[in-house]
Amino acid sequence: MKTAAWRLAPGGTEFTLAAARLAGLSRDSLVVEAGCGMGLTAAELAKHFGCRVEAFDLFPDFISRAEKLAAAQGLTEKIRFHCADILKQPFQECCCDFAAADGGVLTAVADREVLLQLLSHALKPGGHLYLTDLAVHSYAPEPVAAYYRHLRRGSERLYRQLLPRIGMEIIFTCLLPDSAWHRYFLDIRRATRRRLGFLCDPEVAAKVREEAAVYYRQGGRGSVEYLLILARKTL
Repeated sequence: MKTAAWRLAPGGTEFTLAAARLAGLSRDSLVVEAGCGMGLTAAELAKHFGCRVEAFDLFPDFISRAEKLAAAQGLTEKIRFHCADILKQPFQECCCDFAAADGGVLTAVADREVLLQLLSHALKPGGHLYLTDLAVHSYAPEPVAAYYRHLRRGSERLYRQLLPRIGMEIIFTCLLPDSAWHRYFLDIRRATRRRLGFLCDPEVAAKVREEAAVYYRQGGRGSVEYLLILARKTL
């Protein structure tokens, strides 16, 4: 079951759990997660806080592994995994206490504001949004800038403008450390060998391998960051 817990984006369980503690997550809380991958975030939240989780991902392989992970940890009564597009789900207004958009989901969606509006709609007043997103600094070397140019990158400035528009206020933000990237590249290499989820596409797998070279040998380290934000719904 260890392989089902790979985290295919920079970050770590400790950051998720710290955000959840700041948000006051409890046994009575309901969590919604966009882009749950192989279920690690959902499982950790349910295990540590006893909360219920509704988790969504587009890849059947990921959902299958996530369900096995939850079953192995005795969490099937706490977590429901959905192989579905979260943007097409009719969420009830103000039903959730905590929403998570971790990893690469905000980089992958066509319009991050649409996804964040949906999550804000689902949150109760005073509920919390936890997100991480890729940020590439303006001083990044050209090979780094070129590699990430096709992605919808985020920034703290972008979120300080976007989140208030959807009724959210930032209460904590930081950049993830180098260790988060090192763990990511280790996990993504293992998952690529197994052709998991989106990594079954050879072109995608090749791009991911290229990313490690960009980070370690072409100046990505220090010019590419992952941004963590915890925000609270004010409306």
